[in-house]
Amino acid sequence: MSVKKNVAVLCSNYYPIMGGPATCIDKYVSSLSESYNFYIITRNDSIKEPKSGQYNIIYFSSLRHLVITRCKYNITHHSFTFFSKLLLLLINAFRLFQIQYAFPDANRWEINANYEKLKELNKNVGIDVVIAVSNTFYDQLAMLKFKKEYPSIKWICFITDPYAENYIYYKYKLFKGLWKRANLKKEQDIYNVCDYVMVTTEMFIYIPKAFRIKRNKLFPIQFTLDPQMEGFSNPSMNSKVCKLIFAGTLYMKIRNPEFFLSVISKVKDVSLDLFVRKGECEQIINRYAKDNIHREYFVDKAKYIDMLKYGYDVLVNIGNVSTLQAPSKMLELLSTGKPIINFYFTEDTQFNMIEKYPLGLNIKNGDLDAVRKIENFCHEMKGKRMTFKEVEVLFPDNNIDSQVGLLKRLIEF
Repeated sequence: MSVKKNVAVLCSNYYPIMGGPATCIDKYVSSLSESYNFYIITRNDSIKEPKSGQYNIIYFSSLRHLVITRCKYNITHHSFTFFSKLLLLLINAFRLFQIQYAFPDANRWEINANYEKLKELNKNVGIDVVIAVSNTFYDQLAMLKFKKEYPSIKWICFITDPYAENYIYYKYKLFKGLWKRANLKKEQDIYNVCDYVMVTTEMFIYIPKAFRIKRNKLFPIQFTLDPQMEGFSNPSMNSKVCKLIFAGTLYMKIRNPEFFLSVISKVKDVSLDLFVRKGECEQIINRYAKDNIHREYFVDKAKYIDMLKYGYDVLVNIGNVSTLQAPSKMLELLSTGKPIINFYFTEDTQFNMIEKYPLGLNIKNGDLDAVRKIENFCHEMKGKRMTFKEVEVLFPDNNIDSQVGLLKRLIEF
């Protein structure tokens, strides 16, 4: 009997609250858990390290991050609020100063933290393969350092978002052009040293144009449908009000919610639950979080899945301005077979999916007729649902089995 390979996965925001890239790679990890020993290295964003019976999780943190986490916890729970806000203000002021010289930014400590955990894991169990998952590129930068020290350990990049072209890394920096040149050089180093690169369709087109990379290293991936959504019964919603949900991260520049919230606030007989953690768009959210729009915060993955299945009539997606970033959340929503409203900025892959989906509605940012369209859609679609099998037939390229097969081949090459 062959010995299972040990596979380390570097990924921020993995458990218990999963970010978009974590949700993507988790489908692969779940499907291949019988074939490989997976070890998840992730940042701890909780007061205590969360326990999981499902994953082999290795957490990392720093003193500053622990203090920030505690301050946010205190503010949320109305404990030592003034002191916690003052301490956060001082830390953020220092971070703003640090951003001007730190590479790539003030969170560079995550690079060494990931690297040290990799070294420790390799010493304990012996790593065969590392999958570095990004939207944040600290994971890739940590693996770049690790790979130079351990060249025989295979490195697979799993990339859903750009690095050098991502405005997040320049948001508070002076001399943005100089920093972008440094980031482009470092991104080129990553593609030179890694063994394979799995990227979204958008990034698959972009990378060969912007960087020198061997074609046999680069593989396109599709976001996948979620088998967890199969086999549930559509609950009966007797209320006249159509319940909508959006859960995700909002950004002023690439995913601005102003138009979306403005429209929903005017739609009759609908209510929207907005699950968004605090961030750049607080003023916009607070302006609309009343009457039929209710603001909540992030929930863990299991509860989120149950809410999509049983708690809402219509699901909402908001696209990106960036042509290099498409929200992975769309595939989770499609997996439910429920009606979906997609607010879009560009006619990207998500737009095309909703055009194909019988229970979908695309709303362009700035559409003057959006309120009427959504009222009619909610009235007509409330209570309707496609089966998971019917959705799979519509989107065969997004079947988890075909995508998992690619990762398994790369692990075994």
